[in-house]
Amino acid sequence: MEFKEPVLPQELFDHILDNLADDLETLRSCVLVSSSFYQRARIFSHFRVGALDGEHSISAFYKLLEGSPAFSARVGSLHLDDTPRSSSWISSMTSESRETQLLSHLVCLSRLCISSEQCWTAIPGSFRESIQLTLARPNLTHLELTEVEDLPLPVLAHCPALRSLMLTWVSFELDEHEDFTSAIAACAGSPPTPLEHLTLVLVPSMLEYFGRWILLEESPLDISCLQSLACQVHARPDYIALQPLLTASASTLHHLRLVKGGHHEATVDLRGLRQLHTLSFDACPPIPGCMRSLASTLVFPQPEQPIALVLTIYTNNTRKYVAFADADRTLADLPCIASVTLLWLPRDCAGEDSSAHELIDVSDEFVPEMPLLVNRLRGTGALRVLQSAQLLAK
Repeated sequence: MEFKEPVLPQELFDHILDNLADDLETLRSCVLVSSSFYQRARIFSHFRVGALDGEHSISAFYKLLEGSPAFSARVGSLHLDDTPRSSSWISSMTSESRETQLLSHLVCLSRLCISSEQCWTAIPGSFRESIQLTLARPNLTHLELTEVEDLPLPVLAHCPALRSLMLTWVSFELDEHEDFTSAIAACAGSPPTPLEHLTLVLVPSMLEYFGRWILLEESPLDISCLQSLACQVHARPDYIALQPLLTASASTLHHLRLVKGGHHEATVDLRGLRQLHTLSFDACPPIPGCMRSLASTLVFPQPEQPIALVLTIYTNNTRKYVAFADADRTLADLPCIASVTLLWLPRDCAGEDSSAHELIDVSDEFVPEMPLLVNRLRGTGALRVLQSAQLLAK
């Protein structure tokens, strides 16, 4: 017997799909079970828009959004990928192009990522305005900018809902005044934006510049409620620029991640971070140098403040090439460390989120090689070692 209408009300299907929006595998299974899921399930994907092939252009994407309001209203995350510069689709647009208004159709967008090697002023004016209007919406909570050049600081003003900001290899338009007079004037009337998560992967000069800006009383970005901070620290100036950011967020910071830390005769004082409970440290072999950097760079809190250490090593070598004795000795001597998680990931994945990898728990194999740490942690439960399936295959 065939039914022209579903036996169950559409509201039930909508409720199920709303709770499965990020689980694409389950959504596919739902589609196979019932055609009632199909039209709704197919619109939950997150989008990455770029020059993926010659058949799908930005014009085609705009027509899709314009012609499908229900589809557009369901898009919560969008990544506009304009790299590399040689195949830029943003530079091919003009201010009169309809495509510059594509963001206006995404009324429920909460996460916007833009990767572009273009100078900010090279982006068509109407598209820049569209980006600014999107950032001002009450539902835009997450912004990622990658490789954008000469970004004016006021672009990050008037973003009342923004809670998570990631800046990767971004350069800023320098204010003609040392005290940021021009930028402050352009941000007049902007409500404070209390950031909760901040990631900065910048060259030293840009990290120092942005750090000075964000710490100004007149800056619209407020890090006094920051919960997590990730920062690349390659050179001594990076450490110097990082410390004031830690001080400004000391009362609320829970998680600190230092990306690819190196030893440059500089220290980061963690003693004022009373709420810190997770410390992540990303590095590449050789292990002895990595361990020396970890031990000598950081001034740890008092032993009574338990901290979970997440140490990520990016390597293409298998375990037999790793100097476990150095890691065991250094980690066992660190104060206030209550648990240790070691992550072994492929070197070409440096900086990526570990959740994107298939990780295998190999803790039992590592315990005999790290007796000092195991003894320090009073058992094996607080030591966890996860290795990428790609490395295990070698």
